[in-house]
Amino acid sequence: MGFVVNLNNQMIYAYKETRIPGRLLRHLDKMEQDMQNGINLGGQWVESPSELQKHQYVALVLFDSLQTNNSNLVNITSAYLLDRNKSLSQINISQHEDKFALNLISS
Repeated sequence: MGFVVNLNNQMIYAYKETRIPGRLLRHLDKMEQDMQNGINLGGQWVESPSELQKHQYVALVLFDSLQTNNSNLVNITSAYLLDRNKSLSQINISQHEDKFALNLISS
C-alpha cells in the first residue's frame, strides 16, 4: 500500500508503506495533539479541525516539503497521512497561477 502525489496530472512523488518505528509513531501522535489546538488551512484558522481537515493540512505541508526538498518533513508527513488514512491512494493537486486545489483520494 501507499499513495502518490500528482501535480497538474503529473506524478511527482510516490510513498510506499513501511514499518513506522516507535519513535516516529510518538512524533505522529504529538502532531495529532498539536493539530487539535487548531490549524491554519488555506489562510483560515480552524479551531477544531476534522480528520479530513487535518489530512488536508498535512498534505499541504507534504506538498510544500516536496517543493523545498525537505526530505525529513516529506517522510514524516507521508508516514502521518498513510498511518491515519490507510485507504489513501492519491493526493491530487491542481495549481495554475493563483488557483490551487487539493483532493485526497481513497481507494
